[in-house]
Amino acid sequence: MTTIDSPLHIPSLAISPPLKTFLEEQLIHAPFEGDRHAAQQFWQSTGTQLHCLTATQTLTDLPGIHQLTCVQLIHFSEMLLNAPEEHALLLAVTQDDGGGTYLLFPKASRCCALAALGKQAHD
Repeated sequence: MTTIDSPLHIPSLAISPPLKTFLEEQLIHAPFEGDRHAAQQFWQSTGTQLHCLTATQTLTDLPGIHQLTCVQLIHFSEMLLNAPEEHALLLAVTQDDGGGTYLLFPKASRCCALAALGKQAHD
């Protein structure tokens, strides 16, 4: 599992080029009209993070994630999108200032909750 606290770190992720392109579109281009500086500032001021899970990892593998955050991720996600290569991207806004947690995970996760969420993802 990898965690980043800046959308500018997407190129450093050990994921495929199609997944990197998808993340840049969803985390920088769409919400910030491609303004990397604005995206970086927002993530830093709100503590937003992206966690990339592998198929064998579960929510309990996330560093510093407590049970309440797991419930928020599973039940109160703001966005759940299909991503390339049978992955899904989830966003849970966990703070009043709009900050939250993005989670990129394979739909074929061994975590039952994530596998179920993967089936609900949309384009």
